[in-house]
Amino acid sequence: MLSNFEQGSANKLIRMWVHEIARVFSDRLISYGDQQRLFQQLFVSARAKLPENFSLALKSIIPEEDPMRETEDINPEEDFRTMTDWITFTDILDKEESSRDLRSYDEVNWSDHTTLVASINDLLEEYNAINQKPMPLVLFDYAVLHFLRICRILRMSRGNCLLIGVGGSGR
Repeated sequence: MLSNFEQGSANKLIRMWVHEIARVFSDRLISYGDQQRLFQQLFVSARAKLPENFSLALKSIIPEEDPMRETEDINPEEDFRTMTDWITFTDILDKEESSRDLRSYDEVNWSDHTTLVASINDLLEEYNAINQKPMPLVLFDYAVLHFLRICRILRMSRGNCLLIGVGGSGR
């Protein structure tokens, strides 16, 4: 995925690094406490090795309307949502490149998530138009995050995942 990474600032590279750690390691942990320990260790390592301001790199991605953004004394390193909700990279927004292998892997701007949802709805309409059994999905924010995670997994060589949900819950 790094070969198609849309280059930008050092802060963007730090956020991509955090995103990939979250996807590779955190998504496999089942307890909140284990995920929190993983990210605490990530912060300790990042502060020791990275010359950039790690907190600033994380805080810059939080949408303007989020209450956490307005508070100056809150450290985004202490809020688990920074890792799981706001830092997201994907290649589905690159409509110019038809080849899946050449699409640019870029950061999702959550302050303009309507573009992301519209892109996913377009892909869903394309799928429903060519398949016998259409999928009538409602895309709320949590579903979009999981959709992006699944796309990332399936894009990888030998990518696979097991999705488990309670029957009748829509999961």
